[in-house]
Amino acid sequence: MKAFLSVFVIVIVVLALLAGSYAGRWFPFGDSLAVVRPMLSAGLFALAMLLIIWRGIGFAAFFSVVALISGGQVAVGFYGDQPDVNGDYTLYQKNLLLRAWPRYSLADDILASGADFVTLQEVSDHNKRFMIKMFTGYEHKAFCPDVKNGEVAILSRFAFVDGSVTCADDIGLIAAKVALADKRQVWIVSLHLRWPFPYDQFQQVTRFESFLADLDAPVILGGDFNMVPWGASVARIADAAGVKRVGPYRDTFPRLGFISPLPIDQVMLPPSARAHVETRPPMGSDHRGVLVRFDL
Repeated sequence: MKAFLSVFVIVIVVLALLAGSYAGRWFPFGDSLAVVRPMLSAGLFALAMLLIIWRGIGFAAFFSVVALISGGQVAVGFYGDQPDVNGDYTLYQKNLLLRAWPRYSLADDILASGADFVTLQEVSDHNKRFMIKMFTGYEHKAFCPDVKNGEVAILSRFAFVDGSVTCADDIGLIAAKVALADKRQVWIVSLHLRWPFPYDQFQQVTRFESFLADLDAPVILGGDFNMVPWGASVARIADAAGVKRVGPYRDTFPRLGFISPLPIDQVMLPPSARAHVETRPPMGSDHRGVLVRFDL
């Protein structure tokens, strides 16, 4: 009985942490727990199976169902077909890494993709020097300082609307309105979120929400969210900008992939858009690139 009670208490603690992983909209620690939700779900399921040893079948059934539902909600995001899209437009999302070695191959890959828009994070003088072929390959470009991580940037084959380039208080966001070939106007946004609690991602997203809500045209957004797609920060950004995240979950931060895949680089488009998403190799960065071909 003592062993049963000990395991049961651990189960309750894990269940409480799992519940907390859904509270990221209200509590910063919630999104930190969301990152490890798959592990919490797996742990809860394993503990539930242990309860069967003491014939706690009712408890085991309840907790295992909770674990399977929670873990399944994440797992399903890694699967699913993508639509067959002609791709009138292309966006390449990439965290460059501030202090990486020269990567001419990365510059070539971005240019070869034919991307109409490129959203970049951790842009540095080093990057500008060794990727000059890419930067000069785009007539329209804009940069904003990110006080902790170099610069965020947008490259575009379409001209910026005069006076539209805007920085969000040097905290990792740049937006620019462009006029497409059919005269429609859209906002292109590049953002770089901090790590979640104990870092200040929650507060940063709160500042971004009001900024994004004020944009007066459809939004095309790429960024390094430092948050998994099932985290509240991602949903808050999508809600504020009136967009949807596109593509199945793919590990874009392979440094920790042996523990758990981290799909932290996201691209978001207007709700009516159809998109095909693929990842590109790191090519000198610690992030994989995300290449999205889409229709509006």
